[in-house]
Amino acid sequence: MAGAPDVSVVVATRNRGGRLERLLASLRGQALEGERFEVIVVDDASDDSTPELLTRESERGGLDLRSLRRDAAGGPARA
Repeated sequence: MAGAPDVSVVVATRNRGGRLERLLASLRGQALEGERFEVIVVDDASDDSTPELLTRESERGGLDLRSLRRDAAGGPARA
């Protein structure tokens, strides 16, 4: 598939905005070129700053970042 990333980084999170922010900063600093990987974050109904963080990080650019939000918490396996 032309244009498809080589690597998908999938992260399930709930109420860990600070850790998620540090993770995304680390991914931005990666040696692998940004177009070679995508980041998919599944937010398991966080009620902290996670939704706002994901919006801000998506608007910032520099990562192929997508997020999905669950309306009800289901735990890491479900997310």
